[in-house]
Amino acid sequence: MNSKQLFVVIFALLLIGLSQINGAKEAVRGAWVAVQEHLVSLGRNSYQHISSYFNATQKVRQLQKENLQLKKEINELEAVVSSLSQLPYFHRVSKPYLEFTEVISYANIPYFTRVFIDYRGAVNRPKGLVYNNFTAGIVTKSLGSGALALLNSDPQCSYAVYIGKNYVPGVFKGGEMRVKYIPLFKKVNVGDEVITSGIDGVFYRGAKVGKVVKVERKKLYQEALIQPYLDGTNPTYFYVVEKVPPEDLKPYQPPQDVNGTDQNGTETNTTKKLDNLKTQKEETKNHKRR
Repeated sequence: MNSKQLFVVIFALLLIGLSQINGAKEAVRGAWVAVQEHLVSLGRNSYQHISSYFNATQKVRQLQKENLQLKKEINELEAVVSSLSQLPYFHRVSKPYLEFTEVISYANIPYFTRVFIDYRGAVNRPKGLVYNNFTAGIVTKSLGSGALALLNSDPQCSYAVYIGKNYVPGVFKGGEMRVKYIPLFKKVNVGDEVITSGIDGVFYRGAKVGKVVKVERKKLYQEALIQPYLDGTNPTYFYVVEKVPPEDLKPYQPPQDVNGTDQNGTETNTTKKLDNLKTQKEETKNHKRR
């Protein structure tokens, strides 16, 4: 083989090699493009999944927030419904010395002897708290947007009372549900009704407290255990006694009967004077006859 033929063969082989290399390049290029497209598609799908996840998470958080708000509103509505359910039993009273008030919340949970009320009047002294003419407690402190009330079950709740038909005086002590400082010489019986006296300026006279269930004699005075009329464990609405009528601040004077005696059977001064006048007239007549 001469050199000319050898050159032709080598040139042909080079052409064949170059064509194969270009084909490989095209194959590699095509494979890389396919990989790129797959990666782009995978990235796009991953982004969509991640976005959907974050959107779902935000939606869940939003729903949880709305759920909490709805629960709060439901609790508030249940409290309102509970309050309104007591309205049929609450007697509205139109008297100048009574102020309507509503309970805001308990003041000393888990103890239920004190409540916050929405009463905004001045509290310079204890004021009575009544429900349907039954004593519920006393208002003791103004808090600006409301006031603090001590229910009958609180040991610091106290006010002046009368016991029975003879209006025996005493002091009701909360917590213990007792009337203390009853005079030893006054008769008190089981079953006697206890009412407010009004002489301490806390309640008007005649608000009902309860009934005597037991009487105990001490060295200096008597005590009476009371069964209260009002169960104040679930209070909602009350009246505050803003002012006590002047006539209730005076000690009770028993009415006189036609025989000139009071309800305790005590002869009055008027009857004694009349008897003395009659005696004097009789003595004068006898003296003239002589």
